[in-house]
Amino acid sequence: MHTVPGPILPSELTGTRYKVPWPNHPVFKPPRSWTYACDELLPFYLKTAQGATPELKRAFQRVIRMCIARHALDKRNARFVDKSQVYTVRVSLIRELLKEHNPDSCWS
Repeated sequence: MHTVPGPILPSELTGTRYKVPWPNHPVFKPPRSWTYACDELLPFYLKTAQGATPELKRAFQRVIRMCIARHALDKRNARFVDKSQVYTVRVSLIRELLKEHNPDSCWS
């Protein structure tokens, strides 16, 4: 999710390839792959629920709808599963952006 539609996602929802925060780091050059969660770069990639905005919510849900429209066999009853590694440091933001869809229900 954060890579393929990265060019059309806001920077808060992407960042390891297209919209890299602090691009001129002396050691960690883009694309960053797994280095986003190292101690030095974590503050630039970490996003929390407090950063959720109506604009981010609309943008994120729009891209999810686009992915479902393109790939789901049953578009009215689809489950979206994403494996974007950078989202591991953005779980609370993602949860907040999708809270009305009960994103935690798949784990219960």
